[in-house]
Amino acid sequence: LRRWKGSSGEHGPHALVKGPDDRIYAVAGNFSDVPDDLSPTSPVRHYAEDLAMPRQEDVNGFGAGRKAPGGFVVSVDRDGRDARLFSAGMRNAYGIAFNPDGELFGFDSDMERDWGTPWYRPCRIQHLVSGSDHGYREGSGKWPEYYADSLPPVVEVGIGSPTGLRSGRGTAFPERYQKALLGLDWVFGRLIAVHLQGQGAGYTGRVETLFRGSAMNLTDLEV
Repeated sequence: LRRWKGSSGEHGPHALVKGPDDRIYAVAGNFSDVPDDLSPTSPVRHYAEDLAMPRQEDVNGFGAGRKAPGGFVVSVDRDGRDARLFSAGMRNAYGIAFNPDGELFGFDSDMERDWGTPWYRPCRIQHLVSGSDHGYREGSGKWPEYYADSLPPVVEVGIGSPTGLRSGRGTAFPERYQKALLGLDWVFGRLIAVHLQGQGAGYTGRVETLFRGSAMNLTDLEV
């Protein structure tokens, strides 16, 4: 359907999901280039760096020089055309999922070499609304949560390595799990359920670990 530019590795393009609007939603990591044929009506526009202070890059140069918008979600029609930049400002979400309300969510990763710095962002569940920029920038350029034009996470999951994400709808689990998001963590080998609670125009969440195993490097799941 499309050819992606930029990295094709661990921070390249990842999952595809079908949206309630019958469009295909694709999530890409922060080493992927934004498509050069974006529709002029894309919800995310005018993204920039806007740094008042000099940036401190990663000490090993990982991601150095990569500019906004970071990881992103693009929606396309059934033929892979009419590309629209839907949401941006993530690091490297592998999985995205629509909940039963038809709202899109991502499970974004942290940056391990940021541990202990003021700009560290834990792994998080993000509500990916149309036109949102979640503020991931390389090095010390990450937006604080209090920025008015950024969206805070639904819930922070902590240290980990997020991979797959799915809605629990359609499982044989009790109803509360069918309304939850099911997420995988590769490094700790755990399956989590994120129980969503509506708050204003968005959500808050509670994380429950369903199982974990030290030798289970979980990558993806289907319901």
